[in-house]
Amino acid sequence: MNNYFSISDFCITDDPLSPEIADKILQNFIVPLNQIRSIINLPITISRKSGYRPAWYEEQKGRSTLSEHTFQGKGAADIVCADMLTLGRILADLSPFTRICYYPNNNFFHVDYATKEQFLFISREYWKDVEKDDILNEINSSALTKKATGIIDNYLV
Repeated sequence: MNNYFSISDFCITDDPLSPEIADKILQNFIVPLNQIRSIINLPITISRKSGYRPAWYEEQKGRSTLSEHTFQGKGAADIVCADMLTLGRILADLSPFTRICYYPNNNFFHVDYATKEQFLFISREYWKDVEKDDILNEINSSALTKKATGIIDNYLV
């Protein structure tokens, strides 16, 4: 299988990583995202390198240092793709991620392993528990709105 990602793609800072964090990125994100990437045959980008974030970084931004992005558990990543609808379907149907949240205002998916069973969410101001069709409808709606208003998605870095 092809490898489309490097560990540095998932690091928001240039801080050195512990072997434990690097291994979590490899096993929990690079391996499954390579499989998804090979299925959809389109690039997947780690949105603004938002995978691993050190606790000091989260604290500096006024966020919880207990975020899944600090990799105290299996970790988290924010991902984007040119075909968010297909990505959403594959994430919901085939991925190992247990929490998948679509952010329509910024057009990205947050994925992590914070629960035992899979839960799907949409987030505007807070995470709302939804079904797969709700996410797909939201993606369609967001895409149509952006096309109609001429907004260009700036999260594909």
